[in-house]
Amino acid sequence: RLSPLTTFEPSAGIMSSDESKVEGKVDGKAEGKDPTPLQSDGMIPAPKSSDEQESEGEATSPRRVTFDGAARKMRQEREEKEREEQEAARGGGGLSWMRYLDVIGVLMIGVAMLGPHIMGDGSNKPPVLDVVELDQSFYKTVLYPDKPDWDKYGPNDQNVSWAVFFHKPYCGACRRVRPIFHALARTTNSSEHLRFGSVDCVKYRVFCQRERVNREPLIRIYQALPPSPAPPLVGAAEGKGKKKSKGFARRGVVDWQGMLVAYEVLGWFKSLTTYGGPLEGKSISWAGDDELSQAMDAFKKSKLHTGQKLDSAATSMGHLESKGYLTDLDSAMLLGLVDDVFGGFEVLEGKRLVVLVNWLETLAHTHPSREMRERLWQLRSALGQRDLWNPKSYQNLLDQWGLRKGDEPPPTGEDSAGLPSKHYKWCRSNEPGQGGYPCGLWILFHSMLANSDVKRAHLTLYIIYEWVQNFYGCVECAANFNQEWEENDGPDQRGHIETSLWLWRVHNMVRARLTEEDDGISPKPQWPSPSECAMCLSKHGRQRLGLPTLPRDLGQPSAQGAMDGAFSEAEIKAASLAASEGTPVEVLDAAKASLAEDPVWRPGDWDEDFVFSYLQETFCAGSDTLNCGGFVDEQD
Repeated sequence: RLSPLTTFEPSAGIMSSDESKVEGKVDGKAEGKDPTPLQSDGMIPAPKSSDEQESEGEATSPRRVTFDGAARKMRQEREEKEREEQEAARGGGGLSWMRYLDVIGVLMIGVAMLGPHIMGDGSNKPPVLDVVELDQSFYKTVLYPDKPDWDKYGPNDQNVSWAVFFHKPYCGACRRVRPIFHALARTTNSSEHLRFGSVDCVKYRVFCQRERVNREPLIRIYQALPPSPAPPLVGAAEGKGKKKSKGFARRGVVDWQGMLVAYEVLGWFKSLTTYGGPLEGKSISWAGDDELSQAMDAFKKSKLHTGQKLDSAATSMGHLESKGYLTDLDSAMLLGLVDDVFGGFEVLEGKRLVVLVNWLETLAHTHPSREMRERLWQLRSALGQRDLWNPKSYQNLLDQWGLRKGDEPPPTGEDSAGLPSKHYKWCRSNEPGQGGYPCGLWILFHSMLANSDVKRAHLTLYIIYEWVQNFYGCVECAANFNQEWEENDGPDQRGHIETSLWLWRVHNMVRARLTEEDDGISPKPQWPSPSECAMCLSKHGRQRLGLPTLPRDLGQPSAQGAMDGAFSEAEIKAASLAASEGTPVEVLDAAKASLAEDPVWRPGDWDEDFVFSYLQETFCAGSDTLNCGGFVDEQD
């Protein structure tokens, strides 16, 4: 390799590195000797013969010492023999200690040079077949490899393509894709051609934004870019100072976003190896259907795709303390301000900005705490002062408001140690999709409607719908919510009672659909359970579940009657308590178990007058809004 001081001159040829070093000395001299002169043609002169050197030496040196060649050779042989005899006498085995050091030195150099190729990152084990959970390593492992020979327990050179699964923990569609993705990673023994990784787009949203991942789940294939000559340095002379490229880079070449079934995902991967596909010509052997099915089943049993076992607090909307939901709704609200605000967009502007401003204004009217309502109005006012926000300016705004980067609540009900998170109480669960952010959002929505007045209720419901369509990170969930909105006359709902009951119906429809479609989660029974609100079940519902019929002479107070003041909250609560206390606990438990085993939405099972009263009683606890004042029982 040429020395940095090597120059290229058309008339001077190429100088050796030794000459260039000499030339770099002061006045072109080194240790008092003149540098080797160039011939007239610019080339280095040929070395002189021994006769020429001897004659030159006689002419230039005043005194020369000569040795007889034969005598010098005999002397060297005798000294070498004496050293070998001395080593043999010491038990050296015929090799001197100097030679042992030479051998060891050569071995150490060999290990240093070949070690990364043989042992990789310190392990001589075969590649690990699994999905690599990528964090900050996404850039230095996939996009710009800094260990191109071996990284993350597998090869990582230019021949390796990466299949990266972008997901969010609370995304139901992501949970349905994860088992087949992990099964492919664990059964496809072609690490020299294809490896598998995943990125959490909640925890590492900045990576997903830079990669313009605007919806999840998404699988993207990354391949090495073809080599290209690096441009010369700015101001460098022609032929000089060329920048040598280090390593290589990968870029996304093809995406998958399709049907959430295993055979569709498998078919897409197989298509990559066909003619014209990015993996064409790669010798990749896909596992058979039975082997993949077994791998998927093993993965689902490991609970890695959902986390931990569901606890009772997340099974229904039951709670340990009446005001615990306030913690959950605040956590969901704060995470919603950062999770998918940009969603693959470079800036926040236009309609999406208007929706977010309206969302903050609605929260500033319906949040249960006056202090937080004032803070939300301040944030809404600041956000509305500009027509465009980029991620940096938006984060600076949140920092000033008090929500600093990295301080937002987690998307699941567990902390980094796997323990129940302090950010959730009613939705406390360390299982993605069970509890956590989605559960907290439902609580937030119900609370917003409970704290709305008659005039604002339909606007509040519409703003909830708009926010879900633009800012909820699970795109499939947003699409399903839009379907429910259109099929169940969401735009036509008016008034406080209608909007609250509409959201409750849709909530139970979603719970029924998830139980039917997502086998990765525990059944989601209809809510509320008989033990939470016995009066909420109709006569038909109680009979179907084996509960005794309530005496109709209780004069069941209606929701409208409660709103009109015909019945006090205490009377409504007393009627519900009488219904539950009049039923044995084992019967209530059996009814709850029946709902869990058959969580189908049946409108006829419910007495909606009492359901509305239950919603108001539940989501007005701890609220200081005017609308909730009549539903708060301070003796509770």
